[in-house]
Amino acid sequence: MRYLTLILFFPFLYSCDEAVPVASGRQSISYELDTLSNEAKLENGETYFNFFIEELKINSEGDSTVLFINNRIQKNLLEANLSFAENPQSYQALFDSICAEYQRLLSSDYPPIGPWDLSQSIRVIHNDNGLFSYQSTHSAFTGGAHPNQYSSTQLFRLRDGALLNLDSIVLEGQMADFKQLGESIFRNEYHIAEGDRLNDADFWFDENEFRFPENFTLDSTGLHFHYNAYDIAPYAMGHFFIDIPPRYLNDYLKPEYIINPIPAKSPES
Repeated sequence: MRYLTLILFFPFLYSCDEAVPVASGRQSISYELDTLSNEAKLENGETYFNFFIEELKINSEGDSTVLFINNRIQKNLLEANLSFAENPQSYQALFDSICAEYQRLLSSDYPPIGPWDLSQSIRVIHNDNGLFSYQSTHSAFTGGAHPNQYSSTQLFRLRDGALLNLDSIVLEGQMADFKQLGESIFRNEYHIAEGDRLNDADFWFDENEFRFPENFTLDSTGLHFHYNAYDIAPYAMGHFFIDIPPRYLNDYLKPEYIINPIPAKSPES
């Protein structure tokens, strides 16, 4: 059996192996969201694979810093999706790899049951104050009891294209106290009493020690953490979130990452 010729042509996404650019003074960048959709059919006309991709297109406007950021974003998006090819360089290659695997399994002892699907959605979180952040959500179904869903986030500093992790934005020497704050909020949100072991509530923290996830976003409403399924708990328990309001961040974040500073109180007269 063969699948139909692709309806859409997916542009090639270039490699991200570039030198870090020189600093710039940008406060925001220009972008748009676009969609690519496709399906693959068997010879009998039956659809066996649905493909829906929301693209994040950034206009570099000749700025090497923004081009560097764009390339890192495109690489991250591609790698976050299910693929049966090693290091696919385009959505075309991603689509082809999944179609090829489906076709291979059709002639195996364990043929697929029902159609497959893959989707990617994008949400820009913040694009101001010299910072750009977004969240991508990736869903894939290739049979089984449920689709697999995964979210990924990236936070960039626009003046030099740096990809920021949590250590980058927290004040030096404050991480331990910040983790204590995060654990307190987590316990309150998920009804775990102070002193009770986290893993006795069916979580999977290594050595029963609270940790933040790698996924986080920063905007005017605070700092937001997202644990994917299987990060700290079984799939059936779902995804978990921690939101740290702005009122706490003045004490823990470096000044350049305070998006919504809380004014100091005036001394009483």
